[in-house]
Amino acid sequence: MKFIIYLFIAFSLIQFSCESTYTDNEKNYPDPDCKGEVVTELNQWEQANGFLNVTGSANHTDGLTIRRIIINGKPATNSGFNFDAFTITLQVDKLLENVPPEEIPENGIVRVELDVFAVDACNRKFPQKNQWVTVDTTEDGSNGADDDADDDIGGSYY
Repeated sequence: MKFIIYLFIAFSLIQFSCESTYTDNEKNYPDPDCKGEVVTELNQWEQANGFLNVTGSANHTDGLTIRRIIINGKPATNSGFNFDAFTITLQVDKLLENVPPEEIPENGIVRVELDVFAVDACNRKFPQKNQWVTVDTTEDGSNGADDDADDDIGGSYY
C-alpha cells in the first residue's frame, strides 16, 4: 500500500513540474525570465574548392544561452562559449542558385545575403537581417578579392 502512495506522490510531482506556470487556459504569457535578444555578426569568410567557410560571433543581450544558430537551413558549429564564436561551411553553388547570370558582374564577385536566425534558451527565434557575404563565381574562386568582413561589403547585424 505504501508503494502505491509513493508512486502516486511521485507521479503528481512529475505532472506538476512539467506544467507551465505561465499559461492560463487560452492565454499564453511570456516567461518573465526570457528577455533580451540574440545579435549575430559574420566576421569573415573564405572561399575554397567550391565551399565558403564562414566564421561569426553571437551574443545574447540578456546573457541567456543560445541554443543554436541556423544559416541557410544548416546548423552552425559552436566553436566558443555560447556561440561567441561559430563556424559553418556552405556550398557556393547553393548560395548562387537564386542569382540570375545577368546579375553577375564581369569580375565575378557577387554579394549574397544569408538566411540567418538564432534560437535562445527560451526557444525564441531571432531572424538576423543584413547578413551578407561575397562569393567569387569564377571557376577557381581566386580573383584576388579580399573576403574579409571589415571591407565595405562585409556582413553585420549592426
